[in-house]
Parts: sequence; structure tokens; C-alpha cells
Amino acid sequence: MPTSNEPSPESSVLKTILIADDEDLIRGWLSDVLEGEYDLLFAANGIDAMRLFLQNTDRIACVLTDYNMPEMGGEILIDQLRALKPSLPIIIMTGLERDREMNRLTETYGIKIIQKPFSLSELLELLKTAQ
Repeated sequence: MPTSNEPSPESSVLKTILIADDEDLIRGWLSDVLEGEYDLLFAANGIDAMRLFLQNTDRIACVLTDYNMPEMGGEILIDQLRALKPSLPIIIMTGLERDREMNRLTETYGIKIIQKPFSLSELLELLKTAQ
């Protein structure tokens, strides 16, 4: 799994996705299936995701975030990202059932939600429509 946050040589042609998930397995799988299609930045929690976003704001075309993470969860991350870049496409990945807060995020920001476990085709379709 890539650990560098430096732009890849292809980043000028590939759209950059910021992926925030506290599960190594999920980040590893997303790296395996999306590498080459997108330029990827990885964070293990919302705080790291926000730091990466602030360092790469102009490059990031979409955020794919877990909803339930330590230190800063997806709902706080989304509110902060949208305050900085209101048009930023964001997709929530979650194994949880929709709750009132998730409904608020989808209604307020038009956030898309993908239910874990999900297939690669489901994810690719959402990524295509989110950008």
C-alpha cells in the first residue's frame, strides 16, 4: 500500500481521491483496486484526512471516507471539508445503518453513501458520478 503523499507522475492526468478509513484492510484493498485509475492519498482517521486535505486542496477531486473512525469521525470531517470547499464530492463508506446524522449529511450536502461491504463495480459507479 502506498505510504507516500507525494504526487505520482500520473497525478497530472489522474484525479486525486482522499481516502480516510481506520481499517488497514480497507485502505489496502482500495489501494489495490483503485491504483492506476486515480491518484490516491490515504488517512487512517479524520484528523490525518483534514491535514492531507489542507496540504492538497487543489488536487483533491473527491473524498471517500469511513463514517466511524477514531479521533475524528466522518461526520465532523465532512462538515469541516464542506466549510472549506462546498462543492467537494464526498462518499461515505459505512457498515452502520443510516442514522439521523447520515441523513442530515445527505440532505444538507448531497453526500453519497455506500454500504460496506460493497463491490468494486458499485464503488467505481459512485466515483464516476461523484466527480
